[in-house]
Formats: sequence, structure tokens, C-alpha cells
Amino acid sequence: MDYLKTWPKVSPLPLLEDIVDAVAYLHSFRYGSIIHGDLKGVSANNILIDCHTYGTLPTARLIDFGLSQIQEAGMADEVGTTSSGFNGNARWLAFERIRPERYGLRQSETKSTKSDIFELARTFFEILTGEPPFQGMSDFTAVTAAFQGSNPERPSRSPWIDDDRWNLMLECWSPDRDARPSLDVLRRDLEQSFLLDHLLVSS
Repeated sequence: MDYLKTWPKVSPLPLLEDIVDAVAYLHSFRYGSIIHGDLKGVSANNILIDCHTYGTLPTARLIDFGLSQIQEAGMADEVGTTSSGFNGNARWLAFERIRPERYGLRQSETKSTKSDIFELARTFFEILTGEPPFQGMSDFTAVTAAFQGSNPERPSRSPWIDDDRWNLMLECWSPDRDARPSLDVLRRDLEQSFLLDHLLVSS
């Protein structure tokens, strides 16, 4: 977030694609998906920008795996090999991680590839607006809103969030985790934006 504030004319979309690729890599681990479990752009400092590789564009690097866990390969219900309590910040957390009983889950079942997708879309919101989810709310009010299953309001002005992207983010925040789109869908959305930007510049 500090990088984007320092360089406000830099498009955040390639950085979002880097983050999607990083999460996809974790989820494709051969012995079972690695669930990051703490995706956010600012308060955890777990997304850094690598500007020092000569001759390349800045690259987003995903770090900080303190809340990560590995899911056993082949487990249909995606139960993690370790259980964890209520970890993370409610502004970003998937609904089922905040209130597992509401969704018929045990706490150990709440971290999944689908919860990462929910939290990735919350991180998209943060990066594309420059503000955390539920911006303008106190922590108590934000936690209450998240506990009730509410989503952030659509920002009134954001050049990076059109109707299609906002609807996609809402799909990622579905209370039905099986209805959330895949990482491939998120990547295609970003790639379409790259293509549109290229066409506009070319014309």
C-alpha cells in the first residue's frame, strides 16, 4: 500500500495478478493445498513489492505464512490438518471463519481455498481503493458488520472497479463458499482489463 501511495499512477492490476498467481501456487501444492489464511495488503505487511530485479516491472511478493496450514490431499471436505482459533482481522476474514456455527462448520473446517478467495477479494478492495474494507468504520463497527455477514459498500469513486469487477468481488464474498469463483476467473478478469487498456492506448 505504501508503494501504491508513493506511485499513484502505477496500475495496481499487474500486482493483483502477481498475488493471484502466488495464491494459485500455494493452492496447487502437490501434497495438499496450502491455505494462506491471512491475506491483506497493509496491516499485516504480507504483500511486498520487489522493485530491485533489473530490467523487470515491479512484482508483488506474497509472504508471512504464520496462519497458513496444509490441507491433506484428497479430503473432499477440505478440513485442514491443524485447527486454529479466530485468527486474523475481521475486516478481511471470510464469513465462515468468523461464525463457523452459522454455516454448519467446525472451526478447523473454516480455512479453505474458498476462504482464501474471499479474503483475496477483500485485498483487491483494499488495493483498488487505497482503503481497508469497511473504511471509515471503527474496528468495533467493522467487526459487527462482518459478524452480521455484511460486505463493504461499493466505493463511490474508483477507476479500477467497474460494474463487472464489483459483481465479481461480490461473488467472491458469497456466504456460500462453494459459489465463489475460482482463481482462474479472477485472473481472466484482470487479463481482460490489460487487453482493454492496451487497446485504448493503441487507439
